[in-house]
Amino acid sequence: MKKVIYLSIFFALLLVFNTACKGPTGPAGSQGDQGNPANPSAVVLSTPRFNSTTASAEIVWTINVDGNFSEYRLYRSDTPGVTESSTLVTTVTNRYSSFYVDVFGSKPTNYFYYKVYAYNIPGASTPSNEVILTGLYIFKLSFGSSGTGDGELDYPTDVAVDDSGNIYVADGFNYRIQKFDSDGNYLDQWGSLGTGDGQFDRPSSIEYAPDGYLYVGDFGNNRIQIFDTDGNYIDKFSTTGSPGDSFIAENGDIYVPDRTNHVVRWFDYTFAPVLTWGILGSGNGQFNGPIDIGASLDGGRLYVLDSGNGRVQAFTNNGVYLSQFSGPGTAPGQCDNCGGLAVDNYGLVYVTDWFEGMIQIYDEYGGFIEEFVVPGISPGIWGVCFDIDNNLYVVDSWNNVVHVFGP
Repeated sequence: MKKVIYLSIFFALLLVFNTACKGPTGPAGSQGDQGNPANPSAVVLSTPRFNSTTASAEIVWTINVDGNFSEYRLYRSDTPGVTESSTLVTTVTNRYSSFYVDVFGSKPTNYFYYKVYAYNIPGASTPSNEVILTGLYIFKLSFGSSGTGDGELDYPTDVAVDDSGNIYVADGFNYRIQKFDSDGNYLDQWGSLGTGDGQFDRPSSIEYAPDGYLYVGDFGNNRIQIFDTDGNYIDKFSTTGSPGDSFIAENGDIYVPDRTNHVVRWFDYTFAPVLTWGILGSGNGQFNGPIDIGASLDGGRLYVLDSGNGRVQAFTNNGVYLSQFSGPGTAPGQCDNCGGLAVDNYGLVYVTDWFEGMIQIYDEYGGFIEEFVVPGISPGIWGVCFDIDNNLYVVDSWNNVVHVFGP
C-alpha cells in the first residue's frame, strides 16, 4: 500500500515539474506562440508623417505575437542604418501598445530614420523595417533662370522625372523641353515653335508614363506628342481642345483634361477615344477649365483639378462622379488659383496655389491635412510632381526656376 502511495506522489511531482518546464498553457503562452528565443518575430513599421500642427509624429508598428515577448524598443537616427546603438526613443512593455508619439517641439531641419526592435524574455532582439519621417519638405536644390540659353527658362509650367532621376521641364515660351540630371545640371533639349512633329506651340505639360515615354501637352496645337527620354519623337494624337496635364494609367489608357472645352477625354493605348465627360458649369461633374489629372495609388480614383471652380473633383476611372474637395478662397483647405496636382507615393494629393505660393495637401478622400508654404516664393508656382523616392518638384513659373524638396 505504501509503495502505491509513494508512486502516486512521484508521478504527481513529475507532472508538476513537466508543466513548469513547458511554461504557460494559456493562449498567449502556448507552445505555438513561443517563437524562436534567438529570433523574435519582427514587427513592421508604417511610414510616419510629421504633423506640423502638433510638431510631432506618430510612430506605429504591428503587434508582436510571440509568447515570450518582453518589450519593444524604438530607436531613431538622423542617418540611414538604425541600430541598437542609435538613440533609444522609448521602451514599451505592453505588447498591444504598438505606437509612440515622437514630439519635436518645432519642425526638424534634418531627416530622422526609425526602427523598432522586438525583444523576448531571453533578451534576444529582431529589428523591424527602417522608415524615414516624411512630411518635412526639406529644401534640396533649385535650378534654372530667366533666358533662352541652355538651362534657362521662359515661363515653365510643368516638370516630370524618369526612373533614373533625370528631370524634364516644359519650357513654355521657349517652345521646348529641357532635360536636366538629378542635380539640376543641364543635359539636353528639343523642340521649337511650329506645328511639325517635335515642334510645339507652348508645351504646357509633361508626364513620364509607365511605358517609359514622355507625354507632352502641346497646348496651342491641341495635341499630345510622345517622346523617348532622349527626345526622339515617337507619336502624337489630337486632343480636340487645349490639353492640360494628363494621367497615363498602367494599362496605357490616357486621361486628358481639355481646358477649352471643359471636359475630360479618355483614350485607350492606341489613342482611340473611349469616353468624354463633363460640361461647362460648377455642379457635380461639371468643369471650368480643368487643368490637371492624377490618380489614387490603386488607380480607382481620378482627381481632376477643376481650376476655374477652385476645386478638385474625384471620379471613378470610368468617369462616374464621386466627390469633391478644396474650393475657392485663401483659407486652409482652399485654393486661390489652382495650377497643378500630383499624388505622392503614399497616396496624398497635392494642389499648387499660384497666388498664395503654397501647396495644399489632402488625404486620398479629400480630407485636408496641411499647407506647405514654398519658402521664399512669390506668387507663381504651377506644376508639381514626385519621383520614385518621393522627392517633391515644384515649378516656379514666375521666377523661371524649379525647386526640389526631400520627402
